[in-house]
Amino acid sequence: MAQVALKERHGIESTENISLDCIPQPLQSEWVSQAEGGIIKVGLQSAYRLPAALKRPPGREVPQIHSERHKAFDKLWTEALELACLTEKQIPEFPSLGDSAAAS
Repeated sequence: MAQVALKERHGIESTENISLDCIPQPLQSEWVSQAEGGIIKVGLQSAYRLPAALKRPPGREVPQIHSERHKAFDKLWTEALELACLTEKQIPEFPSLGDSAAAS
């Protein structure tokens, strides 16, 4: 799982060939003694520590994921309405519980 996150979110293809320059402090200082020629090979435990240390830039992937899910939901909703031979106006609306509690 950590290897997938490193590849998809940070472009690190392999945990056996990571440039020391890609590793943020304090992990870089901790792992520099293991590097050979500026390249480090990390094990499973270290691979799980690295994504948190890299801290994906906020909002980089979220809008794209949200947009894709929104499109998929819209398509599914449209197909469900067509299958049921309904329009959105024909679907009954029920009052929310919050509305009746506010009226009391």
